[in-house]
Amino acid sequence: MFYNLILLIGAICQIPKWLLQKKYRGSRLQRLGFRLPPKANKIPTIWIHMVSVGETKAMIPIYERLRQKYPNGAFFFSSTTKTGHLEAKRSLPNADDYFFLPLDFSWVMHKLILRLKPDLLLLSEGDFWLNLISEVK
Repeated sequence: MFYNLILLIGAICQIPKWLLQKKYRGSRLQRLGFRLPPKANKIPTIWIHMVSVGETKAMIPIYERLRQKYPNGAFFFSSTTKTGHLEAKRSLPNADDYFFLPLDFSWVMHKLILRLKPDLLLLSEGDFWLNLISEVK
């Protein structure tokens, strides 16, 4: 609860930045949890989250192995930066969806997990997404 309160205060403080900076155009609704990826209808459902370009590139061999092992699986890629998002679309082909990870509010993550129902979630690096991790357990 305290974590969600801190996130909410931080999000409110960031509103002017989100509205004024061009790099957030086209991703605002996803970042706020209003435009979620489509429901997964394949098994297994694999969700890979990368923050930036470097992490996206590091996930390429893992994705290729998983794609070989599960050719009919659903693959979802999320990122937090625009450059990471574009790199995922370029270097990780044939995904079911590419999306910006919404803010880590518990109610948003709950809705996202219910939508995707991932069998496997891979998080690159040591990002702290407390509500995401809590919901996916």
